[in-house]
Amino acid sequence: MSAVGSNRWRANGSSETNGKTQVRFTHGGLVPRHECYENCSNAWPMLINGNLRNLIATGERQPDALAEKKEEEETKQVYD
Repeated sequence: MSAVGSNRWRANGSSETNGKTQVRFTHGGLVPRHECYENCSNAWPMLINGNLRNLIATGERQPDALAEKKEEEETKQVYD
């Protein structure tokens, strides 16, 4: 597999071991000196092992919590 993704993250390739496929991801530009490094690097295992695993297993996307929060805020502004 060739590298795919945005300028922020990439799927760098895959390999098969014991009948299982391993995909390697890289978050481009994420280095320890950045303010968000700790939060971002801690979030990736949750996203990969949770949301992506569920997507592969069920074919259903997980809710986009950030989009839902933004929509709630926009709706609140309209009614305030």
